[in-house]
Amino acid sequence: MPPAPPTTPKPKKGISLPGSPILWIGVLVIALAGGGYLLWKRSQSSAASSGGSDVTSADTTGYDQDAGELGTLQSEIGDLQSSDAQQGTATPAAPTVKVPNLVGNTTAGAVSTLFAVNLTPAGTRGVPGTNIVTATAPAAGTAVKPKSTVTISSKAPAKKAAPKKKAPAGKAA
Repeated sequence: MPPAPPTTPKPKKGISLPGSPILWIGVLVIALAGGGYLLWKRSQSSAASSGGSDVTSADTTGYDQDAGELGTLQSEIGDLQSSDAQQGTATPAAPTVKVPNLVGNTTAGAVSTLFAVNLTPAGTRGVPGTNIVTATAPAAGTAVKPKSTVTISSKAPAKKAAPKKKAPAGKAA
């Protein structure tokens, strides 16, 4: 059999690009995404500059008047602030709570009282409800901020002495 004639590659139709077609598809996707992002940013900035509404130039007749009123209000606020500073007007003091007198109460009662006046108890020891409060820190009557910690000092109640047994009357020691 005679040998087959050599074949030459046929030229491809269209544009021939170097590299992988997947690479070029990726470049195209990135370019389209970037263009879409830029268009979105442009629409956002134009919406923000127009105040978020579709206002035509013919609809802005009251704009200058509104801007003037805003400037007047800002000026009046500044005047009030400067007059307060000149008069020495102090800002209102923060609310305070007075520490109640808890001496003589049980620790359980003292804890309940402190919670009732928006203070935080600390330092309670012993069997709850049996120890007697001897002092508080800060002392009773002191003005403190709400939720401040009040330390309770307490002691166990005095034990009652057992009655002494008397010797029977008929027996001599």
